Parts: sequence; structure tokens; C-alpha cells
Amino acid sequence: MVEILWRKLLMTVLMAGFLLLVACGGQSIEGKWEDSTGAIVEITEDAMKFGEDMGMALEIDLKHIKDDLYEISMMGETEEVTLNVDGDELTMEHVSTGESEVLTRAE
Repeated sequence: MVEILWRKLLMTVLMAGFLLLVACGGQSIEGKWEDSTGAIVEITEDAMKFGEDMGMALEIDLKHIKDDLYEISMMGETEEVTLNVDGDELTMEHVSTGESEVLTRAE
């Protein structure tokens, strides 16, 4: 009887771990990305950094709103963008204008 309970407990823990992995398995926007001009954009949890490879570093604040919606801000100006990862591509779309740019994962 105790062995059956341990097996059930073990299976429950394993299933919970598997479900957690599946739930957290979405692709992260964090990392280094390359834009269409070849410039490197580094995205962290709270910032987008670019220009370091060209000697003129620039940082934009990044705040997650919900799902794929983020808020970017710099020097008092704020804009909403959607960031969507599909494989090795990150699509950034400006909500206000609908303009988008595709970045490629840089390794």
C-alpha cells in the first residue's frame, strides 16, 4: 500500500515538472539579435542595447506589459511594441504605426 502511494506521489511530481517545462518552454526574447543592417541588438529583461559593436552604445528601457506586448522608452518618449519570437527570428512591430522589423538571432 505504501509503495503504491509513493508511486502515485512520484508520478504526480514528475507530471507537474513536465507541465512546468511545457508552460515555460516559450522562446525567450532575451539574447543577441542582428537587424537588417547587421547591427547587434542585445535584449535583456529590462533593456534593449545596441550600437556597442559600432562604438556608440545606446540603451532603451524595456517593460513587459502582457503576452507579446512591451513598452519601450527613452528620454521621456514611450511606445508600445510587440515582440514575437519564431525560431531564430524576432519580429518587432510598433503598435502605433504597424511598422515591423525582423531580427535574426546572433550567436
